[in-house]
Amino acid sequence: MSTTSAARVLEKLGEAALKRFRVDGKWKKAPLSARQIAKLRKECLLLGGEWPYEHVWPGTKKPVSQKKPKGHKWEAEKVERQKKIEENMKQMPKRIAEYKESLKLKNVSLLDQLTLMPKQIRQKYRGK
Repeated sequence: MSTTSAARVLEKLGEAALKRFRVDGKWKKAPLSARQIAKLRKECLLLGGEWPYEHVWPGTKKPVSQKKPKGHKWEAEKVERQKKIEENMKQMPKRIAEYKESLKLKNVSLLDQLTLMPKQIRQKYRGK
């Protein structure tokens, strides 16, 4: 290994030089930066040696969670909404008939039917 200050720190501290540590409940940086560690590792491998701290740094990554994302509220309510729409669509012919019936004018006097135009009848009996 080279005799740089990073190499000396690594020789002195060993594996502890690669890890963060906790002092009084606060995390402190590792004595060596990732760049310094990478440089030392590269030098070691180029000289034909084996990097003894492979298990420490760069380290193995934690497995990725296979949990399905929560998604949006509308996605969760989509099935219920579709059921409600289907039920309401089954009632639509009845509702349309009721609506059309409500549009028809009832109790229009014969005199008004003979003398007024349809628009005037609607205005008079619906109060528009």
